[in-house]
Amino acid sequence: MTSRERGLEKMKRAKAGGGPAHGGAPNKAFISSSTNIYKNAPLAEAIGNIARAGIDCVEIGIPHVPEIERGGAEALAALAKTGTTVYSIHAGLPEHSDFTKANFFKNHHEFYSALFDFGRKCNARVMVVHLNRDELSEWDKHKRQIALNCRQFADWAASYKMIFSVENAWSRGGLPKSPRQFKELLGMAGRENLAVTLDIKHAAMSGAPASRPEDFIREVGRHIVNCHFTELEYPEFEIIELGDWGIPGTGTGTRLTKILESLKKTGYQGAITLELNEYFLRKVLEIVVNVLKRTGVDVKGIEKTLCSRPSLEEKILRYASDFLARSGLLQTKQ
Repeated sequence: MTSRERGLEKMKRAKAGGGPAHGGAPNKAFISSSTNIYKNAPLAEAIGNIARAGIDCVEIGIPHVPEIERGGAEALAALAKTGTTVYSIHAGLPEHSDFTKANFFKNHHEFYSALFDFGRKCNARVMVVHLNRDELSEWDKHKRQIALNCRQFADWAASYKMIFSVENAWSRGGLPKSPRQFKELLGMAGRENLAVTLDIKHAAMSGAPASRPEDFIREVGRHIVNCHFTELEYPEFEIIELGDWGIPGTGTGTRLTKILESLKKTGYQGAITLELNEYFLRKVLEIVVNVLKRTGVDVKGIEKTLCSRPSLEEKILRYASDFLARSGLLQTKQ
C-alpha cells in the first residue's frame, strides 16, 4: 500500500472513529513551501531554491501550473535530484471558469487531467482548488451544484489516489468561505477524500461571520489537510494592506501562536504551507529601503546584504521555517 493509499484509508477510519481526517505523518505536521515565492523562475529552479533553504516538501503554486500542464519534465527531474516531495498542487480555476455550472468538467477536463497526471508522476497527495470567482454568487443558490461538482472531482481524484481539497475563499462572493458552508459542502458531497485547505489570511480577510482561522479549526479541523500560512498581525498595518508579504514570525506572533496551538490540539498532521509571494517581498524591500533613505540612513550595506547569497527568498524561508519549528507542532522532516 502506498503512502497516499494509507492516507485515504486513514481518512476512512477517522470518519468511523472520530479521529483526524487527514493523511499526514503520525502525530506531527510538516513544513511545505509554495513555489509562489519563486513565481518568476522556472518551476525546476524554484524547487531547487526551496531545497537549498532546507525545505524538502513543496506545493506547486498557481503561477507554475502552466508548466506542469505541459508535462513538467524538468520539474520532475528537479524533484528527483533534490529529493523533494510534492505534497499539493494548487490548481486554482481556469480563467473565465465557474464551478457553479453543471458543465464545468466537460469544459475543463483536459486541463485537470494534465494536472492529475503530473500528480501521479510525482506522488502528490492533494489537489487544491478555489471553487468560484463570481462576485455575485450566493451560497444557498449554488450549493447543490457545487456539492455535485465536488463529488465528481473527489471521485476523479480518488482514481489517482489523491485527496481533493477546497480552499476557503476571501472575496465578497467567493464560495465557500465560512465553516458553516464547508460543513454543508462536506455533508452534501459525501466523499471521504474531500477535504479543506485553510488559508489563514483568507479567513482573516473574508469578513464572513464566525470565519476566523480559529473558527475553521474548531468547526472543520478534522477535515483540514493543508494550511496556507502568512503573518496576520503587525502593529502598524491592516491585514488587507499586507498582500502576501506577511512572513511568519515577523509580526507580533501572538495570533499565529494561538492558531498553531489550536491545530496541535486537533492532532493536525498535514502541511503548514508557507505561501509567500515574490512580488510583494520585493515591494516591501523597496518600501523599507526608500524609508531609510529618506531618514538619512546609508542603505548600501543593507542592499548588499539582502542581494547577497543566500538570496532574500532563501533567508525568508529559513526564518519562517525556524519560527514554525519552535511551535512544537512540526516534525523535522516530511
